Amino acid sequence: TKAVSDLAKGGPVHSQAEGVVKLLHSDLTTIHLVTLLEALPIQETLEAINELREMGLPIGSVIVNRNIPSYLAPEDLAKAAEGVIDADAVRAGLTKAGIT
Repeated sequence: TKAVSDLAKGGPVHSQAEGVVKLLHSDLTTIHLVTLLEALPIQETLEAINELREMGLPIGSVIVNRNIPSYLAPEDLAKAAEGVIDADAVRAGLTKAGIT
């Protein structure tokens, strides 16, 4: 936007670009980012945060969309990741979550 402001030396485009630059650098502005819980979107979000910081822009929260809650206890998930699955514990967890 600063580049647009520099290109447009006057007129409404210049005024609007200057307004956006002022808004982005205002003490009242915080930039929040939204991502998905996947490798590429997370990497892109980290890169965006670094670039925004380099430009001196304030970073707020990172919001993760489509984050599905776990219905199993952490210890059951760890066992499953190791290939050890307690079928009764899985059934109990699914029943507790209302999934039959």
